Amino acid sequence: MTRVELHRQGVAWVARRLRKQGLDVEILHPRSAGTDITCRGLSIAVRVARWRSFDKLITVNGTAYRYHYDGCLWNRHAHNKMPTTPPDVYALVIWSRAPRVMFVPYREVPGGPTIQLVRSTKRRRGGVQKMLRWENRFDVFQSVTDESAA
Repeated sequence: MTRVELHRQGVAWVARRLRKQGLDVEILHPRSAGTDITCRGLSIAVRVARWRSFDKLITVNGTAYRYHYDGCLWNRHAHNKMPTTPPDVYALVIWSRAPRVMFVPYREVPGGPTIQLVRSTKRRRGGVQKMLRWENRFDVFQSVTDESAA
């Protein structure tokens, strides 16, 4: 499956999940709209990634440290350009046989061109839990709508 097919399936899957919650969803053409879905007047950017393993080598004062991570990495940018108008909500999908989705408000997304959900082989504090607290949080749409109305 190509990355484009993966993204299209992810968008369709997120739209089905939102419709099951009784929300009115419109799938947009991402090149013309800049986002993938609108729901309750909010723009939603869908990002899809597979869980993978990767190594990272860090050198500090001439000493090399090797870390092994498991996780997902989503790009916030498209073609190395950040969006001019950011989406209200990111739908971050972990694609597998049983996909998972996290609905994260834009203000809660860490800065930088990528969003990471990593689990180290060494103990780290809170990174995975901070992101996973947004899993299946359909109430995000109500809170973001209330904030924009205020």
